[in-house]
Formats: sequence, structure tokens, C-alpha cells
Amino acid sequence: MRLIPLICLTLFLIGCEGMGSKKNHPAESPHIVLNRAEALYKSRQLEQAANLYNQILQQDPSNVKALYRMGNISFRLSDLDAASVYYKRVIKIDPRHSRAQYNLAMSHLSLAEKHLKFYAATAQETSDMRLVSKIVGFLNDISSGDKPREGGSSVETIADQILDQ
Repeated sequence: MRLIPLICLTLFLIGCEGMGSKKNHPAESPHIVLNRAEALYKSRQLEQAANLYNQILQQDPSNVKALYRMGNISFRLSDLDAASVYYKRVIKIDPRHSRAQYNLAMSHLSLAEKHLKFYAATAQETSDMRLVSKIVGFLNDISSGDKPREGGSSVETIADQILDQ
């Protein structure tokens, strides 16, 4: 019988404690969170910005701005696979998003360059590295914004030659 008042008092105290821990203000609107994320992104505080963009995406998984920025953040943090996933999601929602199209291409080129450099570093000594060197040179030119080298073949032509070996 003495146990019942003790249980009631415990439940009352637990209920009061839970009430005090709740925030007394409404959640920030997605617009405000997006503005805060943009400010962090523009000041290169990428990880903090990513946290806010992810918060936005939890509420609105098709928010193009947040998806696009997450692609850019992933690219800048050298997570090219994640960048590609984000850019593809943007393109699925908005196929005419030209910056996402361009950035997806750049993430693929950067990934190709990474794999080709690995191949060049680990290939057998008997391998002919001239074609691989040409492709890596093209990719370096593209990523640096330079014009492709004069008199050279396209990346596709060189890739075809490598595949034929």
C-alpha cells in the first residue's frame, strides 16, 4: 500500500523533469535554416553547413538547393562518390539544372583521373603508359580550365585505344 504513493510521486517527478527540458520556442523555419546553411557554406564552414543542409533534407528530401550544396560539399571534401549521388538526385528532380550536370561530369572526370593515376602507379613495367599519360594530361587540362592540348586525340579516342589493347 505504501508503494502506490511512492510510484505516483516518481511518475510526477519524471513528468515535471521532461517538461522543463522542452524548448519553449517553435522550430526554425526551413527558410531560416537554409539561410544559415548558405552563410556557413559561403564562409567555407562546410561541415557545419552540411549539418544544416542534412537537417533540411530530413524535412524535404527533394530540396534542390540543399541537394546541390551537399554535392558541392562532398566534392570539396573529396568524397566524389557522394557528390555524384547528390548531383544525380538534383538532376532527377530538375534535369535542366546545368550546374549539377556540369558538376556531375567534373566529379566523374576527377574520379577517372584518380583511378588512372592509381593504375599508372601500380601497372606492370611492361605496360605502355603513353595513352594513360595522355588521358591524365587531358584530365589535368580540363580540371585546371586550360584548353586541351593541340594535335591530341579526344579522351574517347584514347580510351578506345586502351580498351583495344
